[in-house]
Amino acid sequence: MNVDQIYQFHRAEAFAKQFTAPSYTTFVAMPFGRTDGYDADDIYRRLKEEVHLLANKVRQESQRPFAPLERASEHKGTALVVTDLITTRILENHFFVGDLTGNNPGAILETGIALALKPNRRLVLVTQDRHNALHFDLKVTYVTRYKTDTLVQIVAEALVEAAYSFEEETRLYITQVSAGLTSDAISVLNIYGRLWKEWEAGSPKPSIFQTVAGKYNNVFAGEIGRVLFEQAARELFTHRLLWTDYRSNVEPGVDHFGHHATELGWRVIDHIWQHDTLMRKPDGAPTGPPLIAEPPSG
Repeated sequence: MNVDQIYQFHRAEAFAKQFTAPSYTTFVAMPFGRTDGYDADDIYRRLKEEVHLLANKVRQESQRPFAPLERASEHKGTALVVTDLITTRILENHFFVGDLTGNNPGAILETGIALALKPNRRLVLVTQDRHNALHFDLKVTYVTRYKTDTLVQIVAEALVEAAYSFEEETRLYITQVSAGLTSDAISVLNIYGRLWKEWEAGSPKPSIFQTVAGKYNNVFAGEIGRVLFEQAARELFTHRLLWTDYRSNVEPGVDHFGHHATELGWRVIDHIWQHDTLMRKPDGAPTGPPLIAEPPSG
């Protein structure tokens, strides 16, 4: 497991999925079974069935709804160990709730990963134990003590506050990425958005490459235009706003390729041309290959 590599490769895509998700998702790390009066099944039932309902009652109109909280065992094909897949899911979820009661090794390890991958304001850490019983590495971290009958309110209110932080983080991130692009890179995004704006369902899905860009903007025409287009495309690749769909031997001895906007790329298009409601990601627009292939079931 390489947490740093997962962060470097998948942060932008994971963040973009969070931007466009219809509801907030939350990963839960907690003990299993019953030990010393701790009933994991009851605690998890409260987290999964009750927290999102209360959070949705108190959330603001500007916030999207909260989906039921889920721990790793809810995901199809996920072993109950910390794997690259679990690490990626911690990164992909908007929020992380960690129950550190009893210093459960799995919960502590997953919490450590979350602390490395996510802003602290998007983590909610709780425990039934006294603060001095926490693992020494977590004693400097803000952890709320709860009783069974206060758990739902504590976590729900904390998630609503975390949602404020996430929405502000989203606004700042998109603004900074957009402001850091050159005019040529912005022009390439504009052309790509216009290609989809003109697309009709059932027709071939458009992609962008130099010859297409040259038809929309003379700057990208000819040999000099090829250089300018490649420079702009590389800039967009660096920011994870474009990806390449390359298919070999589509026809005997012939490869086909085209550049497409990622989820993050579409969010930047949405941000820059927010006045144009047609410059939005259409259903079915390819935004990239799967982050990590799902393991076979069974």
